[in-house]
Order: sequence, then C-alpha cells, then structure tokens
Amino acid sequence: MIISFHSADHKTGVSQTAQGFAEHLALGHPDKRILLLHSDCKGSDYFPGVRESVKDIRPFLKDKVLDAGELAEKSRCRDNLHIISGDMDFGSRENYTPEMAEYLLRSFEREFDFIICDAGCEADHGLSLGSLFCSDRVYMLIRQSEVCFSRTAWALPLYRQLRINFGALVLCGFEKSSPYTKEYAAERFSEKSSGNLEIAGSLGILTIRKSRYGSDSETDCKSIYSYGEAGYSKDMTALEEDAAASLGFSAAHRENGRRGLWKNSVSGKR
Repeated sequence: MIISFHSADHKTGVSQTAQGFAEHLALGHPDKRILLLHSDCKGSDYFPGVRESVKDIRPFLKDKVLDAGELAEKSRCRDNLHIISGDMDFGSRENYTPEMAEYLLRSFEREFDFIICDAGCEADHGLSLGSLFCSDRVYMLIRQSEVCFSRTAWALPLYRQLRINFGALVLCGFEKSSPYTKEYAAERFSEKSSGNLEIAGSLGILTIRKSRYGSDSETDCKSIYSYGEAGYSKDMTALEEDAAASLGFSAAHRENGRRGLWKNSVSGKR
C-alpha cells in the first residue's frame, strides 16, 4: 500500500505530515512494517540517526540491482518503522527519473505493508513524480494563505494532464479563525468553479490542526506527532480512516478498534 503526500507550494507541512502519519501507523499497527520514504530533496529533519538515503542507493536504482530485503533491514529506525532519507545534494534531482521511483517502490512493496512517501512540492523531481504515479492514495497539502491557494489552483491543471488524481485536500496548520475555511476551500477548488481536479465535495477536505509544538519540533528534531498532542493524534486517525475507506477498507472491516481498518489489506508480506 503506497500513500503519498504532496504540495504545490513550500512550507505546507508535507514532511511533518508524512512522518507523523508513518509514526501513527507504526504505533497503531505493530504487526505491520511501515516505510517512510523521502522521495524528494529532503533529509529526515524530524528523526535523527536515519542511516539510509536515496543518494546511497541511486546506483542500484539506475541498474535495477537493488536488494530490497537487505535495505529494508538497514533502514529500520524503531521497532516496525523504517525510514529512507532523500538526496539533498544540490542539483541531484537531475539524477532521478519516475521509472527509478517505480522500480524502488515496486521492490519495496514485497517488503513493507505500508509505504508512506514524502513527495515534497517539486513536480519536476523524478522520484517525487514517480511516487505520485505509483501511489494508491495521494493527498494534496495546502496551508491557509492566498499565496498557497493561488499556487495550488495554478498547478492543478498540470497534475490533471499528468493523470495524477488527488484523493483529498488537506489543510495543514489549520486554524478555525482563518478566512480560508474548509467551505471556502471546497468552493475554490471545486470542479465547477475552477475546472480543476475534483478534490472537494463528496470526498471531503481534511484538516490537521496547528500544533503548539510546531517550533519545538524543529528545535528538538522530532515530529509533532511524537509529542502526543491529543488533537493532532485525532487528526491523524481521521486521515488514516479516510485512506482506509477510500481504498476499500470501510467500517465493515473493523474488528478490534482501529487495527481492523486494514484487515486483509495486504497478504504475503513479512
């Protein structure tokens, strides 16, 4: 199962959300193997000590000789959570193609139950674009500002031409007092009003509230999720429920609380 987080603008919380979601899945489903892959130019800012990076394995991607099982073990960071950092070298995006991303992700599908991709905000990065093509569910992240709303509206026709379907819009750092409400976002990005992808309406718009630990997480090099803030964790649960339902694992599959969400979602995995 591959789930990607992407944005059309910088500083929208893509990395924070991807890592928080990966940690949320790992904690809630200890019997599953979770991989967080930074498929862009970013490192692992909120989890120090990550040992593996896309940069290190690029030669194996190019020649398609990757030992996915060995890399899966080396990338283990905590219990059932595995992390692979991106290639942060300046100009490195030119070294990657969408085909390399597809090879990498398909290889890892045999090793992991869930692959969470931090697909950044640069659609011209080969790994980022490739992860969007390969994903079972893609979320478009946006912050509550006119700059970000305008940038997203400008970019959506490009994604439509690339046949990338966003499952839902996620308002990150959400504040109820902002004029950029869920209702306004639904109207702004509706297919009727803008001709863009249908990412609102019946699909809904998700929110991840602004956390009081935002600044602390950068100083402490920890994800916001790791602070255990009840409201933030609740939003991650809502995100998981949306992903499960959209992929055919509805409430009828639940048996033992949240863990039942993904019952029978994978088979033959370690």
